[in-house]
Amino acid sequence: PLEQEGVVNSKSPGKGKGVTNASFAVTTEVYPDSKETPVTGDQCNRAQSACVVAGFKYLITNVVVKPLKKPKFTKVKKINPESNGVNLIVKCMKAPVVVEGSDTLKEVVCGDDTGVVTFSLRSDDHVALCKVGDAIRVQNAHTRMVKGFIRLVVDKWSAFKAADAETVDFEAVD
Repeated sequence: PLEQEGVVNSKSPGKGKGVTNASFAVTTEVYPDSKETPVTGDQCNRAQSACVVAGFKYLITNVVVKPLKKPKFTKVKKINPESNGVNLIVKCMKAPVVVEGSDTLKEVVCGDDTGVVTFSLRSDDHVALCKVGDAIRVQNAHTRMVKGFIRLVVDKWSAFKAADAETVDFEAVD
């Protein structure tokens, strides 16, 4: 069925639909090598552009996008073995060290005014931020137990960035 000019809403498999598992996909039915109704390369390009533009218009009009929520930051003392989605502002307490038996995994101790926690880092960019005394903003980290101790894991789904000085609301780390 025609949703709007340039957008046909089809649940059935067809040309261009079986290639992806995406929620939304676009395709054109314009073939420059067709003998029955030949079209130029320019006509084919314009048809494809019209299809993509119509698809975006459809998404903007009909798909509800939830605005991002502001992160809620917590304190180290509230972390437990089942914590995930952890957001913290911490200061680096000790320089990163390589974990024995791993070339890529490093650990660094950071904390706030309520306690300290060991972070597991794999990214060299994250490790480079860890200078003793510097403030770090951590978002969407999760816990993992290692030999009975909590490790806060920073992975590809986490943010680990230098914190603005005004976001640090504590003086000393216990």
